Amino acid sequence: MCYNGYVRGLVTELCYLLGAICVTVFTISYWGPTADWLRPWVAFPPHIVAPLAFWLFFLTMWVFIRIAVRSLTGLMRWERLHWFIQSIGLVLGGLRGLWWSGFLMLVLSSSGFLYLRESVEERSIVGPRLTALWRQAVTQCSQYVPGGVTPGNTLIPPVVQAKP
Repeated sequence: MCYNGYVRGLVTELCYLLGAICVTVFTISYWGPTADWLRPWVAFPPHIVAPLAFWLFFLTMWVFIRIAVRSLTGLMRWERLHWFIQSIGLVLGGLRGLWWSGFLMLVLSSSGFLYLRESVEERSIVGPRLTALWRQAVTQCSQYVPGGVTPGNTLIPPVVQAKP
């Protein structure tokens, strides 16, 4: 991610970073209403519709952000000129990589698979601290969105239903 930020430049990497944050926040905020809307149309149980709605919403938003950023940066050719601008792009690429790694840790710990949750939350050295920090950061960011998630709701629906 850092090298991509260096090659692409400041504005491109800033757009990708903001896009990553927006995709995550809007997906976490609106996967519930999307799942409610899909339930009458899909003949699956609710514990399958929730992750399906989450990942469908996430991938759709991600593709739209990629298309928008590519078309926007296709208009700009000047940002790759100066090394200082490319260096700031390098830093923003690193931040985008950290954002996606935090999202991946949250997905793994919320997946419902016992092995993945234990790997992130118990067996990892820094996983428990980073997962808690990242969960708090995403919850705070998603509360700025109208209809955002409250702390009691599930951020990411589990893929596997918990056994009693």
